[in-house]
Amino acid sequence: MSQLIYGRHPIFEAIQAGKEIEVLYIEKDLKGPGISEIRQAARELELPVKSVPREKLDYIARNKNHQGVVGLLAMIKYYDKEDVLNQVQANGEQPLFLILDHVTDVRNFGAIARTAYGTGVHAILVPQKGGALINSDALKTSAGALNHLKVCREIDLVQTVKWCKSNGIHVLVSDLKAAKNLSQIEFDRPMAIVLGEEGIGVNQLLINRADETFKIPISKGLDSYNVSVAAGMILYERMRSME
Repeated sequence: MSQLIYGRHPIFEAIQAGKEIEVLYIEKDLKGPGISEIRQAARELELPVKSVPREKLDYIARNKNHQGVVGLLAMIKYYDKEDVLNQVQANGEQPLFLILDHVTDVRNFGAIARTAYGTGVHAILVPQKGGALINSDALKTSAGALNHLKVCREIDLVQTVKWCKSNGIHVLVSDLKAAKNLSQIEFDRPMAIVLGEEGIGVNQLLINRADETFKIPISKGLDSYNVSVAAGMILYERMRSME
């Protein structure tokens, strides 16, 4: 389980100290000493904040005196994508990033991380807000991969895609409406692959900014593959094509 911190002063001190915070839970409509400062500090750092009823805070904090604020410290270290790219290039390797948009299921995320680590992905890039909570379930499903695979939290995935392209990284988006099939993709280049949760798919703004879109052939009886299954298909196809 993620390490809990609670109480207004400990939360504010943790933010000020630069602790990696997975998510902040703040009592809905709560005001008073320290709360506005916490909200402001969280906004400046683009930390995920959820407004919840007091009953949920009581449950999370096991009825301890949380003063209306509970935080979950991150269970993994987050990395800066610039640092990852510099290291990959210094090693003489072709960058391979996986960008996850709207992937909120922790078990899907863990399964993707396991496959990504096994197929040579250098980092998974996720949104600061709106992504899966990296908790004990995600770690367990990843079979330990999240202890080794680099994860980068991004404020804006549109800007992340622009950053990839400005650094010569070819951006591929999995899109059910694409004309090109997965087998037609040329993988031997620096690459970032964008995946979205099944049912929602990838944000249209990201699709519009992609260098290339593709689809995985599927039976007419199905709308989409599970995103972790799709990730496995795509990453295996890349690994096979690079042999």
